[in-house]
Amino acid sequence: MGAGPPALFAARMGAMQNLGRYELQLFASLRERLAMDRVVLELQVPISAQNLLDSFFEAYPQLSPLKQATRLAVAQRFARPEDLVEPGFELVLIPPVSGG
Repeated sequence: MGAGPPALFAARMGAMQNLGRYELQLFASLRERLAMDRVVLELQVPISAQNLLDSFFEAYPQLSPLKQATRLAVAQRFARPEDLVEPGFELVLIPPVSGG
Protein backbone atom coordinates (compact mmCIF):
# COMPACT_ATOMS: atom_id res chain seq x y z
CA MET A 1 0.00 0.00 0.00
CA GLY A 2 2.94 2.39 0.37
CA ALA A 3 2.76 5.62 2.30
CA GLY A 4 -0.91 6.30 1.61
CA PRO A 5 -3.39 7.88 3.99
CA PRO A 6 -3.24 5.19 6.72
CA ALA A 7 0.53 5.51 7.07
CA LEU A 8 0.30 9.29 7.22
CA PHE A 9 -2.56 9.11 9.70
CA ALA A 10 -0.63 6.74 11.95
CA ALA A 11 2.38 9.05 11.82
CA ARG A 12 0.26 12.04 12.87
CA MET A 13 -1.25 10.03 15.68
CA GLY A 14 2.20 8.87 16.77
CA ALA A 15 2.44 11.61 19.38
CA MET A 16 -0.23 9.80 21.41
CA GLN A 17 0.83 7.26 23.94
CA ASN A 18 -0.51 3.71 24.14
CA LEU A 19 -1.17 3.15 20.46
CA GLY A 20 -2.88 -0.03 19.32
CA ARG A 21 -3.39 -1.70 15.97
CA TYR A 22 -7.07 -1.78 14.95
CA GLU A 23 -7.88 -3.97 11.96
CA LEU A 24 -11.20 -3.09 10.37
CA GLN A 25 -12.98 -5.40 7.94
CA LEU A 26 -14.81 -3.58 5.17
CA PHE A 27 -18.03 -4.59 3.46
CA ALA A 28 -20.16 -3.54 0.50
CA SER A 29 -19.50 -0.05 -0.87
CA LEU A 30 -16.61 0.62 1.55
CA ARG A 31 -14.78 -2.43 0.20
CA GLU A 32 -15.60 -1.55 -3.39
CA ARG A 33 -14.51 2.09 -3.15
CA LEU A 34 -11.20 1.30 -1.44
CA ALA A 35 -10.57 -1.93 -3.41
CA MET A 36 -9.51 -3.53 -0.10
CA ASP A 37 -11.28 -5.87 2.28
CA ARG A 38 -9.59 -4.50 5.42
CA VAL A 39 -7.57 -1.57 6.70
CA VAL A 40 -5.37 -1.10 9.74
CA LEU A 41 -5.27 2.06 11.85
CA GLU A 42 -2.91 2.74 14.73
CA LEU A 43 -4.89 4.61 17.34
CA GLN A 44 -5.05 5.36 21.04
CA VAL A 45 -5.92 2.45 23.34
CA PRO A 46 -8.72 2.18 24.28
CA ILE A 47 -10.77 4.26 21.88
CA SER A 48 -14.50 4.87 21.73
CA ALA A 49 -16.44 3.39 18.84
CA GLN A 50 -17.32 6.92 17.69
CA ASN A 51 -13.69 8.07 17.75
CA LEU A 52 -12.64 4.97 15.83
CA LEU A 53 -15.25 5.71 13.15
CA ASP A 54 -14.18 9.36 13.02
CA SER A 55 -10.54 8.30 12.66
CA PHE A 56 -11.39 5.93 9.81
CA PHE A 57 -13.23 8.62 7.87
CA GLU A 58 -10.45 11.13 8.56
CA ALA A 59 -7.95 8.66 7.09
CA TYR A 60 -10.21 8.04 4.06
CA PRO A 61 -11.99 11.35 3.37
CA GLN A 62 -13.20 10.13 -0.04
CA LEU A 63 -15.65 7.93 1.88
CA SER A 64 -17.14 10.77 3.92
CA PRO A 65 -20.51 10.63 2.11
CA LEU A 66 -21.02 7.22 3.78
CA LYS A 67 -20.06 8.34 7.29
CA GLN A 68 -23.49 9.12 8.75
CA ALA A 69 -24.95 5.73 7.85
CA THR A 70 -21.92 3.48 8.48
CA ARG A 71 -22.10 1.26 11.56
CA LEU A 72 -19.29 -0.34 13.51
CA ALA A 73 -19.76 -3.91 14.70
CA VAL A 74 -17.52 -5.15 17.51
CA ALA A 75 -17.43 -8.90 18.13
CA GLN A 76 -20.56 -9.36 15.97
CA ARG A 77 -22.64 -6.70 17.76
CA PHE A 78 -23.32 -3.14 16.71
CA ALA A 79 -21.34 -0.77 18.91
CA ARG A 80 -22.80 2.26 20.64
CA PRO A 81 -20.80 5.49 20.09
CA GLU A 82 -19.54 5.48 23.68
CA ASP A 83 -18.45 1.80 23.74
CA LEU A 84 -14.72 1.35 24.28
CA VAL A 85 -12.88 -0.70 21.67
CA GLU A 86 -9.61 -2.53 22.25
CA PRO A 87 -7.13 -3.83 19.67
CA GLY A 88 -7.72 -7.47 18.83
CA PHE A 89 -11.51 -7.22 18.80
CA GLU A 90 -13.25 -8.31 15.62
CA LEU A 91 -14.13 -4.98 13.98
CA VAL A 92 -16.40 -4.63 10.96
CA LEU A 93 -17.52 -1.47 9.19
CA ILE A 94 -20.94 -1.86 7.61
CA PRO A 95 -22.07 0.88 5.24
CA PRO A 96 -25.65 1.42 4.15
CA VAL A 97 -26.88 -1.48 2.05
CA SER A 98 -29.98 -1.97 -0.02
CA GLY A 99 -31.69 -4.99 -1.41
CA GLY A 100 -34.76 -7.02 -1.12
